[in-house]
Formats: sequence, structure tokens, C-alpha cells
Amino acid sequence: YLFGKIRFPHETRPESISVVRIFCAILFLFASFQLLGGLAGRRLGDLEAFLPPRDYGTVNSDNLFSGRQHRKGPEWFKNYPEALKISKKENKPIFIDFTGYTCTNCRWMEANIFSLREVENLLEKFTLVRLYTDGLSPEHEDNLRFESERFGTIALPLYVIISPQDEVIDTFAGLTRDKKEFTDFLKRGL
Repeated sequence: YLFGKIRFPHETRPESISVVRIFCAILFLFASFQLLGGLAGRRLGDLEAFLPPRDYGTVNSDNLFSGRQHRKGPEWFKNYPEALKISKKENKPIFIDFTGYTCTNCRWMEANIFSLREVENLLEKFTLVRLYTDGLSPEHEDNLRFESERFGTIALPLYVIISPQDEVIDTFAGLTRDKKEFTDFLKRGL
């Protein structure tokens, strides 16, 4: 449309295309090709923070157009008591990820920090539990109450490491772009 190749019935053909219009068309084409990679399964970097979690909803929409599936990650429990029971049985510390469906910082951490090989290797040594706090069900309200009463905050994201004996080892609130800072936090929990 910006190049004048597509027109609506009431429009006349432009005599010339301005430099601004050409620049905008090239900019939009570039952005489209960047986003097209996301349909093929490539990571979108910082843009992924604005998308819902990959497991959101009931339909598995990963790579609908490419037919490829993402590599399966570790198992995340959805409630704390179940994770605590497994943690005691396996004698592994618990890593709690307090997150939200609408939390862009949470999505950024998941896409850019949790996906790093070193972080994935460290997370395998924990019993993992992901607690959503911004949903509408009683389960989400319980998660929010648990975060508020036990840790004194409702900040998202909040990462907590707890021993198999249900004692807090360390907490990490917010987003970090420094992988060493996050891996050091995980190592302290081990």
C-alpha cells in the first residue's frame, strides 16, 4: 500500500512516492520479516516480553506454522504443597517463580535468562514451582496471598529458593539483564 501498488477503489494512483513513504514502507517490511521469524519458532528477544506465556491457554500454539516443537524444558509444578512434598522426597531445594500472565518482566526473564544453558543446568537441580498470581481463579488468589503473607511483597517477578525443610534460603525480586547475578542467586540456593 505504501509503495502505491495496492489501492482502494476511491483512491487515485499517486504521481510519485515521497521519500518519507518509501522509508516507512522499508521500515515496516523490515519489522515484518523480524516478526516472521517468530512464526518459524525463532526467539524474538525483548519482544517476547509482551507476549503471553508459551503455555498460556489450552491450545498448543508453539510453531503452528512450522510444524516444529520447542525443546521440552523441566517440569514445573503449579502448587507449592505438591512441590514441597516432592522436594522433601528428593532432598532438593525448591525454586519458586511467582509470575503473572500479564507480567512483561516475567516473560522477559523466561525468554532471555531462563533459556540460557547455564541457568537451565542449574534449574535442573531444583524442584520447580511456578505460581501465577494475577489470574481470576481461587488458586491464583491463594498464590497471591501466599506471596504477600510469607514474603511480604506482591512484586512480580519474585524468585524464591526454599530448602526441603520449608526454610527460605534466598529471594530475588525483579528483572536482571546480568546472567551472572541470576546464576549466583541460583548457586547460593544450592
